[in-house]
Amino acid sequence: MTMHRLQEACADAGVSLAAHDRSALNWPANDEVTTVAVFIGLIGRAYEGGRGASARERT
Repeated sequence: MTMHRLQEACADAGVSLAAHDRSALNWPANDEVTTVAVFIGLIGRAYEGGRGASARERT
């Protein structure tokens, strides 16, 4: 379940995962649910931060 949530967060942020990426995600996915939530939050905030930077570059 947690691996699926991590992959879903990456997909929502437009990140395509290669085999090595999925392998690396196994490490936090096998940890506590709260740890996975931190990673999902980081992915989401990084995505939003990138969108904001992209919008500023267009103006």
